[in-house]
Amino acid sequence: MASRSELATELSSLRAEVEKLRAEDRRARTERDPEPVPPEPEDTPEIATQIEAELARILAPYGIELDDIEDLAAQFRAEMENLPRERPLTAMVGAFALGLLVGRLTK
Repeated sequence: MASRSELATELSSLRAEVEKLRAEDRRARTERDPEPVPPEPEDTPEIATQIEAELARILAPYGIELDDIEDLAAQFRAEMENLPRERPLTAMVGAFALGLLVGRLTK
């Protein structure tokens, strides 16, 4: 077993080594670029307009307009909000089934 003086000597040498490594790390961090410059954000309204135009072009042969999709989404959202009040058992079974499905898919 090591003596107390040997342990104290080893501890002081380890502390000195840690301080040396910390100093090297600080120096290396200051030598690098202080902050990386983030890329310029893209013009998101322009991209959204392009996506809407492309979606409208895809749906046009089927006779579906973007306004129709927005109305259907609003109607679906309203029905899902009212489902627990109107049919609580169906809502519970649906939530259970969805949880089971998500649990199986994430395994």
